[in-house]
Amino acid sequence: MTHEIWERWRCIIALLLLLLIGNSGCGNKQLEDLAAKAKQGIEGAKKQANDVSQSVQKGAQEMQKLPGAVAAVTAGDIKLTLDTPLNATTCAARFLAPANGRPGVFQIGTSVTSGPKSFPAVFIHAPTTAASLQGLVGQTIPAQVFVAKSESQGHFQSTADKPVQLQIMKLENNIVTCQLQAAELTSLDPSPTGQALTVPVAGTLVGAVQP
Repeated sequence: MTHEIWERWRCIIALLLLLLIGNSGCGNKQLEDLAAKAKQGIEGAKKQANDVSQSVQKGAQEMQKLPGAVAAVTAGDIKLTLDTPLNATTCAARFLAPANGRPGVFQIGTSVTSGPKSFPAVFIHAPTTAASLQGLVGQTIPAQVFVAKSESQGHFQSTADKPVQLQIMKLENNIVTCQLQAAELTSLDPSPTGQALTVPVAGTLVGAVQP
């Protein structure tokens, strides 16, 4: 396309030179033919420029639609502090409303639809009576927490008698932000002393809400 436009502009430049150099020897018929060709070139260049402009505008419009969709897929951040800091760049959330007499469920972590796909892995499960996720915003609810630093070790979880308190801080553009208040997790790894070790835990989770 660039080559064709350049050729048309060459014709226009040639015409201007002929008009400026009166003694070039070209007759009126030659000038008329060249002028007609140049005019066709201008019209063609205008059309191609218009097509390109429309294509760019359409592309820009499509790009404007992307941020929300991209955010829904890629948004995610987990920052926890246990015995050492634990960070993950993948986080998703899921909410199931109460139905048929069973409580609702809010889940958030590195994976909420299947087992751990990568490490570190974090999974938080919180039963709730709220009718919607928006209804949980501003509330603090008891939750069960599971953390795996790696596939083979660094496994921790909360106990049934000591659930962790999870605050749902905000929900914007289908992205939920939660804060895990200071609590304790119990190590699931074998202990040299035979006694279960505990570690403190606190931090924040930001994840895209999955359907």
